[in-house]
Amino acid sequence: MVMKLAEICEAIEVFYSLDKSRTPKGSTKQAYRINIRRRDDTVKLLKALLPYLVVKKAEAELAISWYETHGEQRGRLKTNRATNEDKVIFFEKLRSLKKTA
Repeated sequence: MVMKLAEICEAIEVFYSLDKSRTPKGSTKQAYRINIRRRDDTVKLLKALLPYLVVKKAEAELAISWYETHGEQRGRLKTNRATNEDKVIFFEKLRSLKKTA
């Protein structure tokens, strides 16, 4: 599944790194993690996956909204920079969505 996500990232030109060092202690299976560090790439991937999401769709929409409202843009911050209170509200909304899923 992670390799399929890597293929999707490459197809839509999302910069990512693949971390293979996450194998749990005592496990015989390799564990993988994809890291996406750029805000724009995160939003691009979430928007590409949105039509296929069912259970996590609301969380993805919330994350897209957050990034588009409070994210950084190439060296300058948007005028509506997130405060600590904004962050707390965002994470409370995210937690409430997880409880209803």
